Formats: sequence, structure tokens, C-alpha cells
Amino acid sequence: MSAVTSNMPAAEARFSKALEVLQGQDTVDPERVAAIGYCFGGGMVLHMARAGMDLDGVASFHGSLGTQSPAQPGRVKASVLVLNGADDPLVPPEQVQAFEQEMQAAGVDYMLVNYPGVKHSFTNPDADSFGERFDMPLAYDAAAVHLLLGSSAGRPSLDVVEAALREPGVADAELETMATIRWRLPQVAEATS
Repeated sequence: MSAVTSNMPAAEARFSKALEVLQGQDTVDPERVAAIGYCFGGGMVLHMARAGMDLDGVASFHGSLGTQSPAQPGRVKASVLVLNGADDPLVPPEQVQAFEQEMQAAGVDYMLVNYPGVKHSFTNPDADSFGERFDMPLAYDAAAVHLLLGSSAGRPSLDVVEAALREPGVADAELETMATIRWRLPQVAEATS
């Protein structure tokens, strides 16, 4: 993780290349692309939005909210959705407050959902065992996940995706085919080699 965060220009270049490859796919509408990330990936998609990447939306699930490069007015093109555990010790209340102030000051179209009583990695059913194994404050939260999944049988609610993209008139079938980038450094690094 620190290898990436210590060289953000390289991370931005890799993300930009992955975005370019994605937008070149026949099944992708290059004018309607969103990026999602979990944990480290959530922090990365927020960084890419702050950097002004050509994205319609980003969704961060229990990602880091702090930054060395705060959003600037007019630079963030994406609508931003942050899904956070209010009791996540890796994202303290001060970081949440600073993030909201940053987004408001920059005029970003954003939504923050702060789930009360929920900790880090709440969408991962294996979080409890990982937390024990690595002595980290991780906890799966079925109630929070239920709010995300609704009746959509194992995939994020279309309402969540729709909120991230701010496209209320888009049909469900179109939303299901919208492209997303899942930040996975090894795959992106390989694509840029």
C-alpha cells in the first residue's frame, strides 16, 4: 500500500491507463464510467476523483477519506458516494468531518452514508476471521450489507449505483451494464507494463 501512496503520480498514470483500456472496450459506453473501491481501493477511487479523472461517479466502501491532495473547486467531475462505518477506527470521526468539509468547500456532488455501530470491512463476510487473524478492527455487518443489497439477490442495489452516478432516469438494464473499474493494483500494473 505504501509503495502506491508514496508515488501517487504513478498510481494516477496506472489508473488512467486502465480507464483508457476500459473505455476502449466494445461493451462499454466511454461516456458513462464509474469506479468503485473497497478499503484501500475506496481511498484510491476518491483520490482519482479528486485528481479530476474523467469519471461519472465513484463509490468508496469503507475506504480511507484522508488525503494529501484535497479536492479543488471545479476539478472533481465525478459524483461521489462514500459508504462508511461510523465506528470504523481506521476512519475516525475527525477524518469524516474533514472529508465532508473538503467536499462542501470544493462544491462536489457527494453523498456520505455513515452506518452507526459499523466497523471497517463491513461488506466482507470474512472480515471477522481476517480481523482475528491479523489483529485488526474488522467486522462484517450483515445489517449494513442488507441495506446495500435490498432485494437485488447478491449484488449492490441499483439504487446505490444510481446514487453514485446521479442518473435517476436510467433503466435498470442500462445500470447493470455500466462499466466500473475495480482497483486491483497487480492487474493494472500488468496492463501498464
